[in-house]
Amino acid sequence: MSQGLERIMIVDDDEGVRRMLNAFVRREGFVARDFHRPSQALRALESEAFDLAFVDIHLPEMDGLELAKRLRERLPELTIVFVTGFESLESAVGAIRLGAYDYIKKPFDQSELTFTLERYRLRRRLRQRAATAERRHSLLLQHVPVLIFLLKPDLELAYINNACASMLGYERSEAVESRQWLMERIHPDDREKMRRLFLASVDRYTPFSAEFRILHKEGFVIHAIAKSIPRQDFGDPEEGEDGGDHLLECALMDITDRVLLEQRLVQDEKLKTLGAIAAEVAHEIRNPLMAIGGFARRLQKKASGLAESEIILREAERLESLLDRINNYLTPVNLRRDVCQAGDALVEALELLASRIEERGVKPRLKLAKGLPDVYADAGVLRQIFVNAVLNAVKVCKPGGELTVRAMLRGDHIHVEITAELPGNTGVDPELLLAPFSETDGHIGLALSRRLVKHMGGLLTVEGDGASVSFRITLPRHDRVELLEGSLVSGESSAETAPEESFGLKEPGAFHDLFHKEWRRQAREMKPLSLAMVGLDHFEVYRERRGEREAQRVMDAVGGAVGARLRRPADFAALFTDGCFAMVLPGVGPEGAAKIGWDTVETVAGLCLPSGVESGLRYLTVSVGTATCAPGPDLTPEDLICEAAQALKLARAKGSGQLVQAGL
Repeated sequence: MSQGLERIMIVDDDEGVRRMLNAFVRREGFVARDFHRPSQALRALESEAFDLAFVDIHLPEMDGLELAKRLRERLPELTIVFVTGFESLESAVGAIRLGAYDYIKKPFDQSELTFTLERYRLRRRLRQRAATAERRHSLLLQHVPVLIFLLKPDLELAYINNACASMLGYERSEAVESRQWLMERIHPDDREKMRRLFLASVDRYTPFSAEFRILHKEGFVIHAIAKSIPRQDFGDPEEGEDGGDHLLECALMDITDRVLLEQRLVQDEKLKTLGAIAAEVAHEIRNPLMAIGGFARRLQKKASGLAESEIILREAERLESLLDRINNYLTPVNLRRDVCQAGDALVEALELLASRIEERGVKPRLKLAKGLPDVYADAGVLRQIFVNAVLNAVKVCKPGGELTVRAMLRGDHIHVEITAELPGNTGVDPELLLAPFSETDGHIGLALSRRLVKHMGGLLTVEGDGASVSFRITLPRHDRVELLEGSLVSGESSAETAPEESFGLKEPGAFHDLFHKEWRRQAREMKPLSLAMVGLDHFEVYRERRGEREAQRVMDAVGGAVGARLRRPADFAALFTDGCFAMVLPGVGPEGAAKIGWDTVETVAGLCLPSGVESGLRYLTVSVGTATCAPGPDLTPEDLICEAAQALKLARAKGSGQLVQAGL
């Protein structure tokens, strides 16, 4: 019956006082027990718990101060109210200084007791609220997807939240057991830089924000950014006025996806430049080379056995072979993409190269994370890419050395890393390994592999530190990949290689004339015309915080996605204003325009462009406004543009990644 009610202990050698207090607190809804000797109260604690205690200052066996001390030792949260006479008021004040909550002076009346209990209830509620807030704060801190840690002045880890498990693969217990756990996890090349930053911040409270690399438990490199949390001195009586040792509080975020996107954009530019240079070189060399070969053959006929002519012919054939390799690099490759398992392709690649690995005396170690999601790729080509990477790793690996092959999920990407031990301190030049026209032993080269991985939405890089070399391949999981139209992979996008009369992105300056021309044509043929405005959400904030260069890269990526949604020769699009594209869809009604608009929203979402803005969105999105009309004498092209622009404004007002339709 009393379960859940607050319990009160009354300790007083005066029976009248005990009876009066007992009756009063019961009327107030408490459960009460009274004791006339301190030993009885202490024995009761062996089987019962109490929330509040009324303790007389003068008691037999021991005084109230001693009893209160023993009660608090067993029940630290117990609230104690001393009951005292006038002559012991000084003792009561001293007891309060020692931690007692309140006192009441004999003789007391009902109003004093009521006031005391009201103060107790209020204090109880405040303590409960504080405890609830503390629990919520602790849960939030433990489960926020950001690594929060505290470092002592010697850079020993003082605290770390649960994100260390999801981000780095370590349980909290593993992290706190090692004194220098965090410093040992930082990539060796970045360790000294971060050590200086940490020490400076601890010593002078210097705020900092720094990008660096940190190692996952499985050996993967995580790109991260660490920001110091402003220090606040609240003070702690038990540790001194300044709160004890100064702790450096930091938040660490995984920015691997952003770094991969930046690397992919840079790699795209390199491949485009390389392709253009290679095509020009091949064209310019082939004609004079054919002439040289022809003259050498004539010279050989006139003067047979002439050693110089044989040398010229041999060198001409070698150059012809080089040109063939250039053409092979530039030739489109057919991809038959479907949902497949990267782990299966990796295992098959190792099985195919088992004899090569054994001949070299290399010790392979395969580590596949459980539950790897699928990728959207050509399984046969993906296997060949892994074969090529493993083959190159085996070739540079020292005899008897270890070849470690790992695959795991990080963010939206599957990471495959093939690491080989190098003999001595030889080192490997990654640029040389990625040279596009090197010999490949009958396999596709790393340069072509890199190009194929790029068109699967991923990235291939090679890194070495003198002791080892790592071939890293990242691929987006199948539900985050950009599904490009067509099956041919070349060095250019479809929009860039399409002839002028084909669909795709047009120059901004040509939009006005083309749109008016299409308006007149649809009016003659009495067909509908749809216009879709595609606007990047929060683009102005993104450009302000990331800069013009990053903003232009994002616009290029979104422009490619917009062009990929235009499937007919009559369709076209152009940059309309900053952060906004206009898609012209002749002969398309409202339903068709909405479908193309939603396809564009999903395609841009599939690009996984990190937002970098405080909008609550992890990736950048677009909103779309569509308008459809039948061109006629009562309407103008500008009317359709205004309606589509207004629809885009309404879509953005609804939130991010939205679509609104308008009609005329």
